[in-house]
Amino acid sequence: TGGMRDGGILIPNIDLLVSHAQGQVRIVDGVLTGERLSGRTTGSQGTAGNLLVGLLSGDPTFHLDIRVDADLKELHQILTREIANPGFHAEMNGITEIQGRATGRMVLGESTKDVNAWVDVSDFHLSALYQRVPYPVMVERGRFYYGDDTVTVTQLEGSVGNSVFAGLTAWIACKSHPRLKVFAMNGKLSLPETYSWLMAYPRWKTSLPELQNLQGFLWIGSTDLDVPLSGTDPWPFQVEGQLEQVTFQSPRLPEPMAIDRGMVVANRQQITIQNCRIHLGDGDAEGSVQLRDPFNGTTGINFDGNGTTGAKSTRWIEDSLGVHAALHLKTPLRLSDVHTKWSTPEGLRFSGTFGSPKGAQLAVTLSHAPDGLNIRDLLIQGSGSNASIMVSRNHHATDLTYRGTVTGEALNQIFESNPYLEGWMYGEGKVHLEFGQQTSASAQGTLMISGLDAPWWTTVPLRVESALLSGSSKEIRVESATVAAQGNTMQVTGKMGMDPPSYQLDLNVKADSLDWNGLERIFEKTGDDVGETKPWDLPFVGTIRVEAQSLRYGERLWGPLDSTVRFHRDRIDADIAQCGLCGIQIDGTMSRSMAGTRLNLQWNAKDQELDDANDCLWERRGMVVGKYNLDGWLNAQGQESSLLSTSTGYLRFMAKDGRIYRLTVLAKILAILNVTEVLRGKLPDLATEGFAYESMEAYGEIRDGHLQLSQATIHGSAMKILAQGDVDIVNGQLDLTVLVAPLKTADVLISNIPLLGKLVTGKNATLLAFPFSVKGNVKDPDISVLPPTALGSGLLDLLRKILP
Repeated sequence: TGGMRDGGILIPNIDLLVSHAQGQVRIVDGVLTGERLSGRTTGSQGTAGNLLVGLLSGDPTFHLDIRVDADLKELHQILTREIANPGFHAEMNGITEIQGRATGRMVLGESTKDVNAWVDVSDFHLSALYQRVPYPVMVERGRFYYGDDTVTVTQLEGSVGNSVFAGLTAWIACKSHPRLKVFAMNGKLSLPETYSWLMAYPRWKTSLPELQNLQGFLWIGSTDLDVPLSGTDPWPFQVEGQLEQVTFQSPRLPEPMAIDRGMVVANRQQITIQNCRIHLGDGDAEGSVQLRDPFNGTTGINFDGNGTTGAKSTRWIEDSLGVHAALHLKTPLRLSDVHTKWSTPEGLRFSGTFGSPKGAQLAVTLSHAPDGLNIRDLLIQGSGSNASIMVSRNHHATDLTYRGTVTGEALNQIFESNPYLEGWMYGEGKVHLEFGQQTSASAQGTLMISGLDAPWWTTVPLRVESALLSGSSKEIRVESATVAAQGNTMQVTGKMGMDPPSYQLDLNVKADSLDWNGLERIFEKTGDDVGETKPWDLPFVGTIRVEAQSLRYGERLWGPLDSTVRFHRDRIDADIAQCGLCGIQIDGTMSRSMAGTRLNLQWNAKDQELDDANDCLWERRGMVVGKYNLDGWLNAQGQESSLLSTSTGYLRFMAKDGRIYRLTVLAKILAILNVTEVLRGKLPDLATEGFAYESMEAYGEIRDGHLQLSQATIHGSAMKILAQGDVDIVNGQLDLTVLVAPLKTADVLISNIPLLGKLVTGKNATLLAFPFSVKGNVKDPDISVLPPTALGSGLLDLLRKILP
């Protein structure tokens, strides 16, 4: 027994040299026992220690129990060197750049051959780098305990990078399967650093969303974490806290998102953010967000709350959901009572109310999944509307149920564009559509319409001014309707069948006036089809009976019209029972298709006013007066631009007891005749008195756009006129030979008429006729005098018949 002062003790097998040792020591049976020991190592100070060491060879007895004020770097080296546990070594080797000191109690023993340690640190501060954390770790205070291959900490305060923690209570099991369990912690978590840290783990990288420029903090109120430090087992955890000034960008978002605040409750199964305020561009929302199963790659999102959205955020939401441009909502939007649930592959469930700035609102409850859309209720309310619509749609069919009134004013307030409804619709019923190789439909109920621009299969809309419709199974009855298209207003009654493959029309259409130039656009190709030569594929077939007081076709005004129009998938046929044109009655058939137009027409007019016909057909009143008769026929087939060029037909015209005041051909001929000595002053003045005639007749055949005049005569009081030749109807050209026979005799020698040359005379040398050539544009032809030898025998024979 003795005492020691400033002694040195070398503990064998663990290479621990204690200097400045002092205390009470005794040796009994080869075992050294020390009490109230104190001493120093390189950087540590020990006090109040008890030591037990076997001094005899082969005696591994060893026990040290001492209070220490330790250099943590040195303590780390001793523990790493002397504790053989592989798991402990792996964790201790991952700690580097150690600085700091600790005060506590350390126990080493019980054999120099297998030293175990128990460490109880009551106070310490530490800075180090840890392999499992990519940021510097600092501990300011707390309690540390190691024993039985387990590290336990309580009430730790410190920081990891820019994150701050306090009240940390946890343990790490350092056995064959290292494990970290956190029982409690609060503090401020740096979100960008935490996200970057977690993304370094493959298990997190595949499950966490891709975020960019993440900023903000999570204030942690409580934590419960159980983390396997090896292997791929899931990490059970429970964290509660509050978000603060969080911003981030994502490839899925059009603009950065900001979360001003939010209470967070997170675990392995879901993350809930309550009472949060979210900003996305010009949109704001307040409510609760829930991320379901966020760590398994099949994240589901719930949102419950209210908000407002501007133009940009609204368009992004609509585009993300595939909303058609015609259903884009007017902004800014007020969203209330919103409940959204989205996941893959289940799809979207949504309910909420969209309020417009002017009062109308749209409330909808729907679900949308890969197999279809189900709108359980869509309510349109305000501005005179109170309507409910339900829609169920899948890959094979669509069912729609409607009830109530919807107004154009409400739709204008709700939707960005309302190109269809200006007035209102009211009714109750159901519509069923089936899709497949042949589309079929059925309808039940009634519908009243006022002021609807109905979408059409071409670019030309149909305006339904008013309509009363009723549906029964596969038939829709048009009880009454006023429809307008391209300036045409029509009264419609009848029915429409809905058996595939086309809609079947059986309609009656009446109108005061129709303009075919506009109506024809209904059957034009759409923009995508322009230039293609594929045949028409009309969406309907059937019959429309048309009655109109007038019909404008081209530049002409026709009427009254009584016709039956039959629609086929590839053509339109019309049976014309009656059609008037400037007093001329026309009947026949017409067919129109992509191949062109086919006409078979007959016409006649009896005892009609010639002056009225000229004014109606060519706006040339005051040219010729008298009564006329007309008959003939015309067949033609081809494209409209060349239709007359392929025509054949016949024309016969007769007029009587009238006067000619303006006729270019006659005026020019009379001007030539007036320069002769024989006829000067003897011919009528067209401008003042006109050219009186007893009758006019014309006969000819129509062939390839030409009228071949076999006979055209004018029996006038002053002279008789005969013409034969060709009229090019398409190009407006004349090629005629005209004979003029003044009803005067003149025993004058041919030499006395120098201007005209030789005359055509009878056997008594009496003047018979003057021959002329008429060629050129019908409005202003060229007139020249012909020699008698230029006359054909047919024209001379005709001349002999008409002259006395």
